[in-house]
Amino acid sequence: MVCSIGHSSQASLHRHRGWSMRIVITAALLVCAAFAAPEEPNEQASICLRHHSPAACRVW
Repeated sequence: MVCSIGHSSQASLHRHRGWSMRIVITAALLVCAAFAAPEEPNEQASICLRHHSPAACRVW
């Protein structure tokens, strides 16, 4: 009986740790995306126009 209680708490800890890692990874990806996104899309558009046709750069 004691083993099943210990096993249950270990499984619960493992599930909690899994959710914690998912939250940390999600937060890290969101922070990276926020820093990677240009503040001035026009700056990125001029770079695009130097290397591609205007039709390819109309996403901005």
